[in-house]
Amino acid sequence: MTHDLENAVHTIRSLALTPPALLACLLAACGGGDPPAPAVPVTYASRCGLPDSAAEPYRSTAPTGPHCVGAAEYLVTDDARDEPMTETPGDRRALQVRVLYPASARVSPGMSGGVRMPYADEAVYAGIDWWPATLRPQGHAWREAAPAIERAAPVLLFSPGLGANAQAYAGLTEDLASHGYVVVTINHPFVSGPTPLPDGRIVRYEEVAEEWEDEEAAEAAHWVRSNARLAVTMADEKSVLDWLARQNATRGALLDGRLDMGRIGAFGHSFGGATALQVQRTDERVKAAVNLDGTVYGDLDQPWTEPFMILQSVHAINGVPVEEPTMKPLWQNRQGHGELEVMAGSCHGDFSDAHRLANIYNARNPATPIQPDPQLYCSKDPAALEDAVRRRLRDFFGRWLR
Repeated sequence: MTHDLENAVHTIRSLALTPPALLACLLAACGGGDPPAPAVPVTYASRCGLPDSAAEPYRSTAPTGPHCVGAAEYLVTDDARDEPMTETPGDRRALQVRVLYPASARVSPGMSGGVRMPYADEAVYAGIDWWPATLRPQGHAWREAAPAIERAAPVLLFSPGLGANAQAYAGLTEDLASHGYVVVTINHPFVSGPTPLPDGRIVRYEEVAEEWEDEEAAEAAHWVRSNARLAVTMADEKSVLDWLARQNATRGALLDGRLDMGRIGAFGHSFGGATALQVQRTDERVKAAVNLDGTVYGDLDQPWTEPFMILQSVHAINGVPVEEPTMKPLWQNRQGHGELEVMAGSCHGDFSDAHRLANIYNARNPATPIQPDPQLYCSKDPAALEDAVRRRLRDFFGRWLR
């Protein structure tokens, strides 16, 4: 073996026996440089000053947009409208409104006196008979955080289903706010779930118990009641649009001048979805609407000229899929863009946060699981369903309101 070859073999053997840390230094001296550090993913929580998700297992799904989320809550009274759900003279219609919006990032929890917006009030949990006392979710929004809206933002109205609260859809509403929308959620007294009024009362939705001679008469009565409720919730959304216009023009208001009232959409679940579609058809301010699995009450014979999307659960009788009957006339009378999709493996309640949170609770409490109604909550993977609905909402409103 030549002298040069012996030296080369000795060098290789020496490197093989060198400790890894020293080997890295030797390689760096030879121009190799340090290996790149593994990229650390930047989560919503780390960007926006929230605790790590492990510290708050019951949390709405993290928003996917570039913005942090701020929130403000209001009790909005319409002095021009009597309360149609009571017979008390002088009652005025009042709504619980939560506004979610793009907000400035926070770098540490609670800085600048920041306070988290509660996911929901205790009255909301008390209104759900299967909800355990130890399941108290968290949301992602900072209460009245400084808005981060460089140019006036598009506005989305959201209404929940009968007996449900808008707070229980934070997975959808917070996500849209993180993508640059101002999302205005509405709880409708006597129609939504437990809702506070300005005088401190909390009112609930209560279904009317009536007996009828036959199924046809019962169905007719149900349609009359539903149409009457629809007239109220439609007027509520229009009232909120009027209030938003005033807020937008009020110097010093939280969102003063930050709302683009020419780019307004509406969406909702169940009865709230029917409200969104009918408000879009009757109020020229609303340019696009999404119905999440809602039977469409009201006038179905007039044309829908603005873009809409309908996402449905799997409707079935004895396991056999059936068409929701109000879809046919609506589809026939559309004169603009329309989308209709059945979300595979879903049931009616799966569009809210409830099923995903219940699954997390059961995984942590296997000895005392909760069992929401399987006719309402049947998705095998509610997190994946939520992700699919989120993507469709972002795509639809992104095409029609951006």
